[in-house]
Amino acid sequence: MNKRALTGILAAAAGLVLIASFLPAWTGAGTPKIKFKETSWDFGKIKQGEVTAHEFVFSNEGDDTLIIEKVATSCGCTAVLISDRSIPPGKTGKIEVKFDSRGYGGQVAKVVYVQSNDPKEPQRSLEVRANIEVPPSPKIEIDPYNYDAGLMVEGVEILANLKIMNRGELELRVEFNHRSAAYEVGGKP
Repeated sequence: MNKRALTGILAAAAGLVLIASFLPAWTGAGTPKIKFKETSWDFGKIKQGEVTAHEFVFSNEGDDTLIIEKVATSCGCTAVLISDRSIPPGKTGKIEVKFDSRGYGGQVAKVVYVQSNDPKEPQRSLEVRANIEVPPSPKIEIDPYNYDAGLMVEGVEILANLKIMNRGELELRVEFNHRSAAYEVGGKP
């Protein structure tokens, strides 16, 4: 093969490589890329019953439109609001996460799952955490927690020894709605 033919082949190969590198832009076959500013947020100490919120900011660092296909939460106590489901290249979006701390205490973490058309990372996880302070309250404990009375016969009295204890900081009040239920407090009827 002569030098001139070899130069022609190399030039053609270089041209094909150059064309292939621009092909996605010409055909519109770019790829979206989701990039979050942060993927976790700690609300710190909050009081039980507070509703807190945080905005997760993300951007499309790809060269095609990013589509947020689905957002799901790990719990009904967490709600999300998306600023826009379609984010053009170079633009940003927001996902607001609201957490309702009612019924929770201590360290709690909840997860939000974000599904998009990003081919490299189609599903991303966001996490919110909080240390929930529980106010003083009564806390009932029953031993045994379950009682099997067996086969019941009409007119036969059922006796069960259940121990009710208060493991909380405030007074526990117990009331019985059954008319014929008898109970003792401190060994006295």
